[in-house]
Amino acid sequence: LPSPPSPPSPPNLPSPPNPSSRPSRPSRPSPFSPLTQLQRYLIEIVTYTIDADFGLVSQALGCDESGTGTGTGSSSSPKKVTSILMDDEKEELFRLATIILDLHQKHLANQWNLTLDCDRAAIRTAISKPAMSMRINRDYILDVISTYAEYVDEDSTCPGVSLYEDGLLT
Repeated sequence: LPSPPSPPSPPNLPSPPNPSSRPSRPSRPSPFSPLTQLQRYLIEIVTYTIDADFGLVSQALGCDESGTGTGTGSSSSPKKVTSILMDDEKEELFRLATIILDLHQKHLANQWNLTLDCDRAAIRTAISKPAMSMRINRDYILDVISTYAEYVDEDSTCPGVSLYEDGLLT
């Protein structure tokens, strides 16, 4: 008997991030509500994108050196501020950005059934629901958040091609 035909090869897509190579969820929960946390993520990304002064943004937000927003906004330290986020927040933002990229690649390759429930739940809780309460297009927010992984990987202010397509990243 002849062997059955081999299945068609998947489209030539870049391989998604390996889930085991993603940073793990921070051990300490965020002191902020999901809505406030999403707003902080967006401010971080916009500040980086337009190459604004993080020190001035931190002062405007009233953040102390830890980024918690409990200080007066002034610091006598000559250290250059490079983020409004705490280290745990940066790790979580990077984790969410890589999950979005992974989910997007699996969607494009018709492998949605291979996505992890915990990944979809993390995106829904941290990004989709707060974005809906802000009345911002979820696809656009997911695209903006996903660019953070590219910033971290390339240390560039040019995020490259947008993943935004209406209805694609929901």
